[in-house]
Amino acid sequence: MRKFIAVAVSILLVFSLVGCRGKYPPPLPKDYISIPSYVTSPDKIEYWHRMVGSKWVSDKETTGYEDYRFTPVEFILPTIPDVKAPGKVITKVPFRGDCDDFANFNPYVAYAQFGYDCYVVFIFSQGNIHVGHAISYGWEEKEKLNCHVWDNMYYRGKWPNISAYIEYNYPDWGIYHHVPLERELRGLFKEGHLEYAPAATAQTRKCTGTCPIK
Repeated sequence: MRKFIAVAVSILLVFSLVGCRGKYPPPLPKDYISIPSYVTSPDKIEYWHRMVGSKWVSDKETTGYEDYRFTPVEFILPTIPDVKAPGKVITKVPFRGDCDDFANFNPYVAYAQFGYDCYVVFIFSQGNIHVGHAISYGWEEKEKLNCHVWDNMYYRGKWPNISAYIEYNYPDWGIYHHVPLERELRGLFKEGHLEYAPAATAQTRKCTGTCPIK
């Protein structure tokens, strides 16, 4: 019995010291992109889009692929590595992408600039399961029902929760993918998508490897 207890205690000690490591990764950095100083409130993210001429375009038009998701920094770059064809690059117009590209970009800005707890949501039409859409939202303060929603380049205001927004604006649609922004982006990073913009030169940037957009 004593031997069993000793083994059990040893296992618990090892688990407490090692088993939980890596379970909770450090938060996403807030400098993946440089955010204009005028982005001082959630609605100003839409203003930023208007200032730079953001536009919805299909993945096929932008990348040649039926489905290709951009990280926040890839969304604003003119050339990015093609993760589906290593060694090649994709040349595109900055600030243009489809709904899931906006759904990654907008909440990251809210997270980095305002500290919101952000999520990415994919919905589908129950009348046609082949029709999908991506939106995003961020909690300012959950207890005050301050759920800020972005849909493509547009800021859709505050809602009690994301379900209320979907029920009002997308009746007969359902949620099939609802994840924290961090999980969504880390999944793309593992596939080889850019976290930061590649460094230009040592003379212009005081860093090595990769650096935030300036």
